[in-house]
Amino acid sequence: MTSRRGSSSELARRLTRLKARGQRTRRKPSIWGTYTQQGYALDHATADVAADQYHKYKAYVRLMHEMGLDAYRFSISWPRLIPDGLGAVNQKGLEYYNSLIDELLKHGIQPHTTIYHFDLPQALQDEYNGLLSPRIIEGFTAFADVCFRSIGDRVKQWTTVNEPNMEPLGGYDMGTPSRHGGAHPRSGSPEIPAPRETPRQSRTSSLTTCCSRTPPWCPSIDANTRLCKVDGLGSRCSPGGMSRPQRN
Repeated sequence: MTSRRGSSSELARRLTRLKARGQRTRRKPSIWGTYTQQGYALDHATADVAADQYHKYKAYVRLMHEMGLDAYRFSISWPRLIPDGLGAVNQKGLEYYNSLIDELLKHGIQPHTTIYHFDLPQALQDEYNGLLSPRIIEGFTAFADVCFRSIGDRVKQWTTVNEPNMEPLGGYDMGTPSRHGGAHPRSGSPEIPAPRETPRQSRTSSLTTCCSRTPPWCPSIDANTRLCKVDGLGSRCSPGGMSRPQRN
């Protein structure tokens, strides 16, 4: 990251650190919320309120401006925008994202938007086993389309999936992040749908990957097996075809 004096300085925040309590915002449960509510997170934290950006976004954007940031990456909460995963859009949630983006642009900060960030609607998990089902393609495409239709006139930088290696590794292999998480919605290159019935906007899409430093080699066979898994899955499971930026 560079300062405003250079090219672009981006502040990225985890979704769970910024969300507000769902009951107040018509946001329905996600698999991540279910996981934390069951007490699996560190210190049994639930992140129900966390930094509460939902209510304090103007103050936070003002602080970003004072810091000299010119870009900010935030995530769209799928169950906040479409509480049941498919169907009706939560207008209160959409109003929040529109207000956040307008506030960022007013302060000269470019919004960088992540579409999927670990929080699959619990309704889709219950209905067809979530990310393990091919039906997730339809759900994710519809979700992305709502995002593009609603805020695509102002957002030019998109991340389709946040850290696609972490849900398979943590959720299905190690069981540390959400146990109900899974693979990224689409295998291979994450092409995103063009907005329907709206002017085609110029935009760049990519993935956000997570790489880990592999510890020194250990004499124990069991330890070596674990290290190979960490190195192979944690650092190298995002091939070039998945991570290359795509322009539309």
